[in-house]
Amino acid sequence: MSCTRISKFEVSDIPNAMDIMGWKTASALMKRWFNPKLPSYTWNKDRKGLIYGGLATKLNAMDYNDTIVKMTWATKFSVTQRAMKNIVLHIV
Repeated sequence: MSCTRISKFEVSDIPNAMDIMGWKTASALMKRWFNPKLPSYTWNKDRKGLIYGGLATKLNAMDYNDTIVKMTWATKFSVTQRAMKNIVLHIV
């Protein structure tokens, strides 16, 4: 059996490895995170407050991406399916 040696594997190589494995959504997220053209920022208390305070619509467009993760992808996973069922049970 032949074994290929990898001499160097950078964290920025992970998205390409994910693409090869067919993990397109995860790869797209990491490519966004590693994109040097996007400004870096820290999630501070004010930004977290917008999210947890139900005011996520007040975030700057550069602070989020709503085109990568879709519900059709997320609902493939049992943890999401359980959460959705729980939400439906509690809707008045």
